[in-house]
Amino acid sequence: MNITEIKLDVMELISRLSHAMDGTDPETYADLFTGDGTYISRINHEDIVHGGSKKEIVDYALELFAARGDDQPRHHIRNTIFLTISETDVSTATYFLATNVSGKGRLAVVTGTGIYEDKIVLTENGWRIHKRIAVYD
Repeated sequence: MNITEIKLDVMELISRLSHAMDGTDPETYADLFTGDGTYISRINHEDIVHGGSKKEIVDYALELFAARGDDQPRHHIRNTIFLTISETDVSTATYFLATNVSGKGRLAVVTGTGIYEDKIVLTENGWRIHKRIAVYD
């Protein structure tokens, strides 16, 4: 696999993760992580860790989906850079802008901005997130 193919596959994974986070299927979301993958929210230099197993990632997604009720979040991602890249693992940094729409016909409201720091590895199922740190501004 050449570097261009790796980058395209990884960009697709990062995009799929945003779509899954904004969806309603916790299994799809969890399947984009490794079996021991983690999602970490870093807010004011404090880390809140979710995951460590597929079940824990599913449970985290279920919490997110329940907390938003009928609201529709969107995770907009831009400007991904590759910090390290090899045939089996990649590190990236991606800007994010999180918005929420609290009802049909309403305007989106910004709920967070920051950078996703991802450690991504090649598995038998393709590229998967091993660790994602959401570093909020």
